[in-house]
Amino acid sequence: MYADGPGILFELVKNAEDASASEVVFLLDKTKYGTSSILSPEMAEWQGPALYCFNDSILSPRISMPSHALARTVSFINPIPLDGLA
Repeated sequence: MYADGPGILFELVKNAEDASASEVVFLLDKTKYGTSSILSPEMAEWQGPALYCFNDSILSPRISMPSHALARTVSFINPIPLDGLA
């Protein structure tokens, strides 16, 4: 797991940069879905909101992104240019 804070966001940007992406977009989906049809009560916290991260590169096996889910509420972050982040 990652510590609380922006570290995971910086890692996602760094992974995109390593994959030669020219654009990274973070999108906050504030949708909250119902909990009446979930498989277990523990899954209720995963019904929203969600933060998505997109980039315009192709992920190769050599560059792997975190595979675990993120359960943090994060404010919308505007797309940022990747140049100058190294």
